[in-house]
Amino acid sequence: MNRDHPNYEFGALTNYAKGRFNLRRSFMTTRIYNKKCYICSIDFITRSQKQKNCIDHLGMHHKTNRINDGVHEKKCSKCRSWKDVNSFYPKSGGTEKMKSSFCKKCMNNSSLKAKNHKGIVLKLEAVKNKGGACIVCGYKKNLGALVFHHVDPSIKERSLDVRSISNMKKEDFENEISKCSLLCHNCHYEEHYPHLNMSNFALT
Repeated sequence: MNRDHPNYEFGALTNYAKGRFNLRRSFMTTRIYNKKCYICSIDFITRSQKQKNCIDHLGMHHKTNRINDGVHEKKCSKCRSWKDVNSFYPKSGGTEKMKSSFCKKCMNNSSLKAKNHKGIVLKLEAVKNKGGACIVCGYKKNLGALVFHHVDPSIKERSLDVRSISNMKKEDFENEISKCSLLCHNCHYEEHYPHLNMSNFALT
């Protein structure tokens, strides 16, 4: 309706009254439920018969969340221990209140183990391609004692320990490994520190 119309104010008031009436009717026909939150045990009112938690704990399962001495705690699905909710990372794609199933410690340990495994697998494959033994003395007993030596240090871009390897793309690792030879730790140190050879020192 145009604002200049003589019945504009009357029409607006009529529409407002209709809205109030419909709102009142919806409240009259909607059932209200008095419930107790499964997590914090606080009484709350809801229109949903299926709602189990109060507004502060919506979406949280009562078997893995609890209030202990006023502190919100969550149960880790991995170590099965109850911890402060701040000991959990926020769930990916969720709100700040939604936390991951594993605590930060378990998440970090799982990630570290996965990375170490990736680094070991890539190193083992490269060692096999390099002959499987030190090119100087033939040592091949322990994978951890075998290292990659950059023949030309000027073109070295990255170190090749297991931790560094685990954070590299396979293509980058293969490119870096092509610049190296396979040595054991003893021969590697002798290569880098020839001036510290014991024959250079007079021992008494």
